[in-house]
Amino acid sequence: MCGIAGCYFPGGRNRDGLRDAVTRMTRSLHHRGPEAGGIWLDHKSGLAFGHRRLAILDLTSAGHQPFFSASGRFVVTFNGEIYNFVELRKKLDHPFSTRTDTEVLVAAIESWGLERTLPRLDGMFAFAVWDRQTHELALARDRMGEKPLFFARSAHGIYFASETRAFEALPDFSLSIDPVAREHFLNFGYISGPRTMWRGIESLPPGHVLRGEGAPQRYLELCPAGRFSGGETEAVSELGRLLEQSVRSRLIADVPAGVFLSGGVDSSLIAAYAPGVSTFTIGFEEGDFDESAQAREVAGVLGTQHHEWRISPTEALTVIPDLPAVFDQPFGDSSQIPALLLARRARQHVTVALGGDGGDELFAAYPRYRQIERLHRIPRWMRQALAAAGSLGAGEKSLLLSESARAEDLASLYSGIMGGTVQPEESPDAVAWMCGHDLSNYLPDDLLVKLDRSTMSVALESRLPFLAPGVVDFAKSLPRGLRLGKRIPRALLRRHLPPHLVDRPKRGFRVPIAEWLRGPLRPWAEELVPGITDQIPAGSRCVRVWSRLMFEAWLTRRGVRPVPGDRPLAQVGAPD
Repeated sequence: MCGIAGCYFPGGRNRDGLRDAVTRMTRSLHHRGPEAGGIWLDHKSGLAFGHRRLAILDLTSAGHQPFFSASGRFVVTFNGEIYNFVELRKKLDHPFSTRTDTEVLVAAIESWGLERTLPRLDGMFAFAVWDRQTHELALARDRMGEKPLFFARSAHGIYFASETRAFEALPDFSLSIDPVAREHFLNFGYISGPRTMWRGIESLPPGHVLRGEGAPQRYLELCPAGRFSGGETEAVSELGRLLEQSVRSRLIADVPAGVFLSGGVDSSLIAAYAPGVSTFTIGFEEGDFDESAQAREVAGVLGTQHHEWRISPTEALTVIPDLPAVFDQPFGDSSQIPALLLARRARQHVTVALGGDGGDELFAAYPRYRQIERLHRIPRWMRQALAAAGSLGAGEKSLLLSESARAEDLASLYSGIMGGTVQPEESPDAVAWMCGHDLSNYLPDDLLVKLDRSTMSVALESRLPFLAPGVVDFAKSLPRGLRLGKRIPRALLRRHLPPHLVDRPKRGFRVPIAEWLRGPLRPWAEELVPGITDQIPAGSRCVRVWSRLMFEAWLTRRGVRPVPGDRPLAQVGAPD
C-alpha cells in the first residue's frame, strides 16, 4: 500500500524541472507511505516516477520503488496488493530476488504483456508502468476501484497521482472547480467519476487502462456471469469456500493484521474466517445508532482479541477539522467520522485491516432494492397518481415515489436517487441492474473513497475479501431469489454464529449527524454556513446539509471561494 505520482512529457523535459514536479507531488502523499520514498527520472524521455512506501511484504529496502524488471525494460510505480502473487510467481520463469508482489507484477508484465497480465490479477491496485524499449506509458486501476488513480493532461504531457492533492502541490498547475461535479456532490454527497472537483483532473475508471495520449480503455468487463445452477445449500458452501480462500490470501503480510467488526453479516463473516485475529469496533453514545454490543458478542463467540471504542459528540467535534485535509476532495458521507476514528485507533495495533465492504452491493442487501423493484412494476401513470395524492406521506418512501413518478425508466429512477453514471438497462432483472449500478458508482466513488482516505491518512492498509474476483463473479451469477436480501451470506453465517446474531435487520454504519448538528456541532456549522441548521430535515437523514458543510470546510482550507452566482442550498438539487 503506497502513494504514487508522476509526469510524462513526450518532447522531453529539463531534469531539474522534472525532479521538482515529482518531488512536490510525492511529498504531498507522504501519509500514504511514510516509511520510504523514491524517485526515478528519464529526462530525455520526459518521464518522472515518484513513490511513497508503506511496507507490508518484504520489509527490507529490496521492496523500495520505483521498481525495475529483471531485464531493465519495464519500470513501475505501484500502489496496492496483488493477493495471488504467490500463485502467479510459480507460473513465471523469473529469477526473483525479493518476496514482494511488486516484483511479481513487473515479471508478469515482462513475460506476458500488460493486456494478458491485468485480467489475471486478484488484487487492489493502481500503477504506472513505463516500457523503456517502446517508450510507452500505461496507467492501470483494479477492476472494482479499491485503489484511486487520477490523471490530468496538459498541453505538453500528462500528470498522474494517487490523490488530487498532488496536483495542488504543483505551483504552475491551474485549478478551478468543475460546476457539474460540485452540483452532483451537493445532491448526493460524493463526486461521480471520472469527474473530480477540479476541472481537467480525471479519475481513471475502475477496470481501465490508459495508454499514452489515448482514452481510457476497459480491460475487464463487469459483465453478468453465467447463472449459478445449484440450490441454496450448494450456494452457501460455494460462498464459504470462496470467502475462506479470499480471507486467507488477504491475511498474508509481514506486519500485524486485524478485522473491522461492526457486528453485521459481512464483517462477521470475515472475522469468522480469520481466527485469532484482533477485531476493532466503534460505537456511539446514542443507543439507536450503537451496534458495539452486537459486535462484542460476535467477537466473543468467534474468540477474537476484541477492541472497542465509543464516540461522543465531543470526540466527533475534535476530528471534524481534520476531514478537509484527510479527504483530498469534498466528501459528504457522514460515516467518514467513525471511519477515521476507527482507523486511527486500529492503527495503534495493526498495519492491515480487513473489512466487509462490498457485501451489501454484491448480495442486494439494501431495502431500496425491494422498494424500487416494486415501484418499477407499477405503471408510470399510477405512480404519478399516487405521488400527486401524497399517499405515502413524508420520508424516504415518499421520496422514492416522487422520483419514480418523474422517471421514465429504472435507469433514470435509480440514478435520480443514487447519482452516478447511468448504465443501459441490459438486464431484465431490476435487482441485478441496481446492484450493478451501485458496484460501478456508489461503491467506488463513495464507500471505497471513504475507506481508502480514512485508512491511508494513518498509513493503515485496508483489504476487502468480498471484492475478490471469485466472490464478485459468484454473487453476480446467483438468481434473484438467492441474491436478494443477502440470503446466502446470512445462511453461511448461521454456520458460525447463533441465529439471534444473524437474523436482525440491516442498520448500516450510520451516525447521529442530525442530532449532533442540532446540538454540540451547531456552533461549528453555523460559523461555516449561517442558518444551515434550520434546514436540517426531520429524522436523521441530512445528506445535503452535511455535504454543503463539507464543501464549505474544504473550500475554506484551500482558500478557494465559491464560483460567482453560487446558488443557496435551498435551490440545489432534489430534497433529502
